[in-house]
Amino acid sequence: MSGSPSKQKQQARPRHVPQRTCVACRRTDAKRGLLRLVREADGRVALDPSGKRNGRGAYLCHSPA
Repeated sequence: MSGSPSKQKQQARPRHVPQRTCVACRRTDAKRGLLRLVREADGRVALDPSGKRNGRGAYLCHSPA
């Protein structure tokens, strides 16, 4: 059968970290390390700190390019 539960925990896969690319400088970073902007239905651009707003999104670095 399978190994003991403690052995299975030691062999757990590393957690996947989503990667995104800054549209200004093209640097790749973790999704949480970039600012997300969304284009809303009315055409306005807004910050999306939660990363969950509807709309077309783009990512920017926190530092100037």
